[in-house]
This record gives sequence, structure tokens and C-alpha cells, in this order.
Amino acid sequence: MHKRLGCLLLLIGLVGGGTASIQARPQFRTAATRFDLATEETLLANGYAANVITAPDGRRVLRASQRNYTTTTWARDLDYAISGYSYALADMGVFRDNIQFFLNATGADGVVPEYVDVVQNSGENRQAWDAMPNLISATYSYAAKTGDRSFVGQNIEKLEQVALWIERLDSNGDGLPDRDIFPYGYYDTVENSVMHTYALAKFYGAYRSMAQLERWIGRDGSRYDGLAGKLRRGFHLGERSGGYWRSGQAWPIAWRKADGRVFPFLETFGVLQATKEGLISPQDGWRYRELHAALHASRDRQIDPLTPTKLTLGGYPLTIRRDVVPPTHNWMLDAAAPWIVSLDVPERARAGYPEDAALFLNAYRAMAQRTQPAVLEFAASQGSKYGAGESGDRGRTWDSAAWFEAVYGGHYGVRMTLDALEIAPQPVATLPDDGITNLLYQGANVQLALDAGARTYRVTSDQPVNLVLRPIADGAVVALNGVEQGRVARLTLAAGQTVHVQSLGVTRYRSDTAFASVWQRADGPVQAGAARRSWLWGPAPFRTTIERYAQSPGSERLVEYYDKSRMELTQPGADRAQRWFVTNGLLVKELVSGRMQIGDAEWEQRAPASAAIAGDPDGANPAPGYGAFANVVSLNNDQRAERRIGADVTATIDASGTTGNNLGLVRPETKIAAYDENLGHNLPSVFWRYMTALPDDWVFAFGYPISEPMWTTARVGGTDKPVLVQLFERRILTYTPGNPRGFEVEMGNVGQHYHRWRYGYAPWEGAN
Repeated sequence: MHKRLGCLLLLIGLVGGGTASIQARPQFRTAATRFDLATEETLLANGYAANVITAPDGRRVLRASQRNYTTTTWARDLDYAISGYSYALADMGVFRDNIQFFLNATGADGVVPEYVDVVQNSGENRQAWDAMPNLISATYSYAAKTGDRSFVGQNIEKLEQVALWIERLDSNGDGLPDRDIFPYGYYDTVENSVMHTYALAKFYGAYRSMAQLERWIGRDGSRYDGLAGKLRRGFHLGERSGGYWRSGQAWPIAWRKADGRVFPFLETFGVLQATKEGLISPQDGWRYRELHAALHASRDRQIDPLTPTKLTLGGYPLTIRRDVVPPTHNWMLDAAAPWIVSLDVPERARAGYPEDAALFLNAYRAMAQRTQPAVLEFAASQGSKYGAGESGDRGRTWDSAAWFEAVYGGHYGVRMTLDALEIAPQPVATLPDDGITNLLYQGANVQLALDAGARTYRVTSDQPVNLVLRPIADGAVVALNGVEQGRVARLTLAAGQTVHVQSLGVTRYRSDTAFASVWQRADGPVQAGAARRSWLWGPAPFRTTIERYAQSPGSERLVEYYDKSRMELTQPGADRAQRWFVTNGLLVKELVSGRMQIGDAEWEQRAPASAAIAGDPDGANPAPGYGAFANVVSLNNDQRAERRIGADVTATIDASGTTGNNLGLVRPETKIAAYDENLGHNLPSVFWRYMTALPDDWVFAFGYPISEPMWTTARVGGTDKPVLVQLFERRILTYTPGNPRGFEVEMGNVGQHYHRWRYGYAPWEGAN
């Protein structure tokens, strides 16, 4: 047994009246890694053990640090501390007490105290918005680690009050906060806003956590799923449309104010928190890649000689310094904070920059080794924008916990969720006999052995445990005990058994600028807010990869998937100025027929796609799947229709493929306006106007129509509605009466449907 297992620690405690004393604490067991055991020991002793204090009522909580906050516990520190220390600890009693402490102090309005003085039994929220998502996040971390459903059940109503406070920040229902209240996410530095990338990331994570917690205890979490989805959609709009993305900038704006001011600089922890929570994810294609490319390009400027990581690239402007910060402390506006390494290492490694992740982790380790007691809070060296300075705090709870999330969550890729222990290693170093011993997860003692060089790992448990296993780093698929499983493997590992996991293939390929040019021509104006219409491709690609194609060099071609379709580069040596240098796959024909094209005259037969062609992506959607159209589409120049210019559209189709007519669906805007001679199909006015107004040639974008326009019933936003649909070779067009102006006509998510049909998964599933 390792010396840390069963060690006796002396913890500083507070007894009645606030007198500090040394208390002997019961033995507790911890996990350990092979990465750097000495640093783990130091940080666990100085950051966790030395900061456990006992309130007069006997409850144990974590204070913020050994030096400056000796009798107060903070919601912010609690959140980040539990996300790190929970990997190493077996006894989670301190965190349970600490969370309950804040839950009990939360008001009926859902406002969580920013801090509580455990001796004075008093606390306040100094208009700090982050206390609310911090408490939800901490509760999720505790429940995921322990499996304590009863704790969640006892406190769910209070958590719902907290989530309601977040929801009420949105006064107009667009999913984004717009009430410019509680403007301090970090009180002692700058005035920011709830309209803030960092805030949105925390709110998004809180909504997703609430959805999972509700379902975990047998309740309906769909409301929170909806709130998260709405927030995400709003965030990814262009700045001029109320979103957070500025044209020509690789990162989202830091925050905006209700008076119209926008602060566009790169706030490191804000964008990294957004990638951690999935607000910005691989699903977002270029945005995700370009953001991380920008972080990579500026990495050396983000590491202060005293500590990583700079709060912002280039420092905050002095105009937003809070009055509580005296001019002698202007250095804080270009300071670095070691807690950000908890985000830096996992997120940079996941994005394909393990060398950068190692650089930040090593800089943190060097800081911890020279700081007594480890670790510091804020620091700026002499070369910083506003000069040198250091906050002087030591023995920091939150900042010490960063190491554990960086190593356990980054290098080893371990994530504890309510339903399973997820493992997706992102090694930042190759070490002999690497691994984790005695990781406790919901009562199971788990051992992980990692061989980064061989791209394999091994998992053993003394109790049955649910596992979700993914490839190492950029691996494409996993094999379990020699049997290939796909991108993700889910299993319940029996007690005493071992599973050997091998990573096969690679997933990361570089895009081509020709793809970006096609996208920019069509959807650049939408992103910039200059065009009020739905996406032709989507906000960004969600996967760039190589696929089989017989006529391409090496029988492989580069493709890029978007929500609405797929771009292809079949002949990379051709004239790049040609209109069809980039092609747009005949995906709808493949999805309806089940014939996957792998060459000019080569196909692989599969079953037709079952995904609903329009509406919500869930099993309750009554819209027909692709296969339901098999008898009404022109796959071989058959099923041609007569020209019907000026006629009403009354044809219907249901999920079984049964067709009919409904005169009650007649609308003037859907009268037939054009006829395509190529495959013989009519086009309604509402689609014809949309197609001919696009910046791209409609044949390039859509291909020829292969069906007549037909009405069906689809579930949209949880409500069943009549939707007009028409299938084209490459796309599906839908018309939903009552949608917001400019968005009545939309593309079906053909790219998403095709990727799932071809590969069996969506790339972003389980990625965050």
C-alpha cells in the first residue's frame, strides 16, 4: 500500500469562538498517479488538508487559503476545488458538508452567498454572478464522484431555485442573459457582466448539469436541455445578431454591456471554460480549431515567468478596473493565475496541442515547487503591461486543486459522470509504468495503467463499474481486448476483471482553404449578420476527415461535414479556380436508397437512413425518415411529375411513407412557381424564391429536386407542426409556417444525418 493510503493527517480546525487549534483527523485514503507523486503530496497537504476547518456547529468546510481567508469558505473556490481534489480523495464528507453549507444559506430567490464566514455565521453575495453556477457544478461533481442520489434528491428544489435565478437573466427569451446585473464574476479585479463568454460557459454547464441531475433521480430534465440548447444557439450567432462571435476574430468577445459596449479581447479562462463545458466544441468546426490555433500561437505570452496563466492576452484595459482596486494594484489587470491550468492542460491536449499542455503544466509545477506554502494566487512579473506585483496569498485551495484536474482529467483523461466513469487519455508525456492507483468512483476502486507510447491502456476494478472508453489522443476507434468497437465503447466492467483498450487510426486532418472559400461565400454573410436567412451549410464544419473514393489519388479524398451537407475534394490536383473544384455530395440520394457512394460507379449497399428528415432529433418526432420516401423520389429518372405551375400544394406523407392530400394545408406562398425538367419535379414559390436568392448557384448547393413538395407533421421545439418538405439530390428544404421572419425556409440537417448513418455516431457525442 502506498504511504498516502491510510496516512494520518493533522488538519487545522476551528472550534467555538473562532480559536484555531490542531486537530487529529481520521485516516483517509487517496488515489495516486505515477505522473509526479511528490507534487501531488505537496498540493494535497497544503491546498486541501491544511485548509479543512470546522464550523462551530461541527460541519467541516474548506477555507480559501492558509494566509488571507482563514475563516471563510467561498462558492467559487468550492467549485474548482471539488473538480480537482475529488480525483484523489476517498472521503468526500468535507465537500458534502461544504455544499450543504451553501445550500442552506441560499435565499428563496436562488441567490447563493459568494462566501460565508464560518465563525461569524454570516455571508453575502457582492453581486458575483458565478456563485450560482458554482454551487450547481459543485453538487454535480460530488454526486458524480460518490453516487449519492439521496443528497441530490434532498436538495433538488433548492438547486432548481438557483437555476431559475440564472434563467431569469434572460428577459426576452432568446436564451442569452440580457439583464445587466451582478456584474462581478471575480469581484476584486474588473467589472464585467453576465453577458460574458465565461458566464455563458458556466450557465451552459449549469443547465446541462441540472438536466442530468434531474434525470438521475427520476425526474424530467428536458427543460434544462432546452435552456442549454437555446443559450448555445444564441452564443454562436454573429456579434451583430446578438451573439458572441466577431467577424475576422478567432475567439468570441469577452463580454458586452447593456449600454452597447463590447469588450472583444481574448480572455483565456473564459474561452477555455467554454470548451470544457462544450459551449465551444469540435462540433463547431473552424471556430473550435481556429480558437485553439490562436491559443497555440500566443502560448508564450500567456505564461508569466512567475506562473501560468495570464487572465487575458495583453491585459485588461484600465478603464474597467474596479474602484476597490487601488492604482498601486494595477498590475492585477495583466496578472496570471495558476488555477487556469486546470483548464489549460485538458483543453489544449484535447484540441491536439499536447506539447502546449505540457508546457503549462511544467510551468505550474515549477511555481508550486518554489512557493512556500504552495501555491500562490495572482502574480505579474516585471515585463507585464502594468508592472510587477503579487497578491501575497499562499496555500491556496482552488489553485492547488488545478493540478489534479490537469493531470487526472487531462493526461489520463478521466471524467466522473453520474452514470459512468469516462476515460479518454490525452497524454502530455510518455512515462514508464504510468497510471492511476486506487481511484475511487461510486464505491469502486479503479486501477488505470497507461502506455502512451503503445497507445493502449488497461482498466481494472474491484467492484462492477460502468465505463465509457475512448481512444487515446487522436485515435479514431477503440478495440477492447483485441476486438474493434468503434469511436466509443460502453460497458459494465465486472468486479475483478480487466479490459485492455487499444487506440486505432487517427481522426485529425487539416482542412483545405477551398472549403472555407465555399462556406464564406454562402454563410459568411449569415454569420456576420448581413443576411437574415438560415444557414446553407451551418455555422462551422463539425468534422474534417478522409473517406474512400475510388477515383481520388490513393482512393481517398478529403471531406468536411457541416450540419446541412458535406464538402468534398475529390481531385486535389485539379484547377482550384474551377466552380466544381469543391463538390457537394449527393447525400440525400444515398440516405433514401441506402447506397453509399464510394466511387464514380461504385456503391456499398446499406439500409436507408431512419433519421427524421425534419424537426427535433428525438424518437418522439413523427416526421418520416429517409426510407419513407423510397416510393416517391426520382433515383433513376423515374417518379416524374407533371408540370403544375400555379397549382396548390396539398400532397402529404407520413412516417410510414403513406401519401395523401389535405386541402386544409393550402397556402398562397406554397403555390407551384417553377418546374425542373431534369428529373421532372415542381417547385413551390416559397422554395423557389429562397433558392434563386442565394449567393451560390442552386444546382451546386441543392442538386435537382427528386421529390414533389409534400406536407408532413414534424415535432419542432417540442410541438407537432405541419411542415412542407422537398427532397433534392444534395439537400432537403423545409418550410415551417410561423417561424421567425427569414427562417421560415430552412435546410434539413442532412450532414448530421449522413454522418450518423455512415459512421454510427456524431463526432461531438460524449466529447464534452
